[in-house]
Amino acid sequence: MSSSGFFTLDGQPKSMSCPSTGLSEENLNQIGLVASSVPVEDFTIHGGPKRSGTAAASAGRNRPLNALCCCLSRILKGRAEMVRNRTVDWALAEYMALGSLLKEGIHVRLSGQDVERGTFR
Repeated sequence: MSSSGFFTLDGQPKSMSCPSTGLSEENLNQIGLVASSVPVEDFTIHGGPKRSGTAAASAGRNRPLNALCCCLSRILKGRAEMVRNRTVDWALAEYMALGSLLKEGIHVRLSGQDVERGTFR
């Protein structure tokens, strides 16, 4: 009869080993560069319609899309700059942590209030 858990059958603690969980700087840089690039090869971040002729009249309808494109472009450029400067903010650190799990083939499912509110980056 064998025991599975943290203690032996006579109540003594089992010796535990802690595997290395660190990442090389090269891996972090690679994940950071992926985090600061567009999702697919043919993906283009558009700046929105030109404001001439009838396009100026429809620009108001596209304002949320324009803001999203500007915001996405700014975020990706900021991430790339952080990777180049070897600085990391909280959002990029979370992205790198999730990226490292995905790179190892570990499936990740996000849940909870932060995901629901859209504040998880």
